Amino acid sequence: MGYKTVKDALAWAGLHRVTDAAFRLLVYMANQVMDAETKDGVPARTYFQSWQATAVMLGYPPLPDDCPESGPELKLWRAAKRQVERLTRELIDAGAIVRTRSGRRGHVAEYRVLVTALVDNPADRATGLSRVSEIPVAQRAA
Repeated sequence: MGYKTVKDALAWAGLHRVTDAAFRLLVYMANQVMDAETKDGVPARTYFQSWQATAVMLGYPPLPDDCPESGPELKLWRAAKRQVERLTRELIDAGAIVRTRSGRRGHVAEYRVLVTALVDNPADRATGLSRVSEIPVAQRAA
C-alpha cells in the first residue's frame, strides 16, 4: 500500500486547509494506492474505489450499487453519494487529487493522489527549507 503516499498526505494536510472529512478521505485514498507503478501497469498513486466503498469509510453503512426505489434507503443512498462527491471535489479544488478517468455505470472513476511533502511555495523555498519536517510547527499553521 501507499506508505510514502500516506506520509506525504499527512505532511500536505499540515500546510493546506481542508475539512476533517476531506482529510480522512485523503488519508484513506493515500493508504489504498501503491507508491510505485504495479506489475499490471497501474500508475503509482492511482485510486480506484467505488463511491459506495468510499462512503463506508466515511461512516455510512454498506450501500447497494443501484439506487433504491424509495424510502429511507433512497435518502441515505443519495446523502452518501453527495457526501463522497462533495469531499472529492474539495480535494480536487485543493490540488490534492486529480481525476484521471470519469466513472460511469459499471466503471469506477480513477484519481491520482498528487500530494507531496515538498514545499511548493517560492517564499518557503527562499528560506532554504525544502521539506515540511524542516518547517517549525508555528510557521506551518500560519
